[in-house]
Amino acid sequence: MSPLPENVLGGGPLGGGPGDTTPAGPAPSPAQTDKQVTLTLTIGAAMRLGQGGRPTARLYLNDVGTSIVASILDQDGAAIDLSDASLLQYVFCKPDLSTILRVATATDAGDMSYALAAGDLNQAGRWQVQGYVVTPTGEWHTTIQRFTVYANLA
Repeated sequence: MSPLPENVLGGGPLGGGPGDTTPAGPAPSPAQTDKQVTLTLTIGAAMRLGQGGRPTARLYLNDVGTSIVASILDQDGAAIDLSDASLLQYVFCKPDLSTILRVATATDAGDMSYALAAGDLNQAGRWQVQGYVVTPTGEWHTTIQRFTVYANLA
């Protein structure tokens, strides 16, 4: 696996509230622009992140079973065939800037999915997630998306 970009580990601001347009990191290298990979992230049935969107549902501390689904698209907006991918992975950056890696599975055309397990969402606050895809034709990191994990009342 190639090294992850520094901004996955919190190299840039985590962002503020509504209207935050802080870039996720440095501009892609020329090799990355040949095959731009976009992450459109759906969390559960009602939460969608991507393209500056705001969540329509919330994740809470220690939620289990919520599916994280990313549509992996090329620079033209077409789904990338993931059937021959040797690795589909999510990198989650927690509020304390520690990271966890989770292996995803290919679902529908161009989608990769991971169901949150016990212990995954163990910190309230601002999180980041990035997909990593390895196929016979190349390997790519998706755009970085941010989301909030909220504390529970009890």
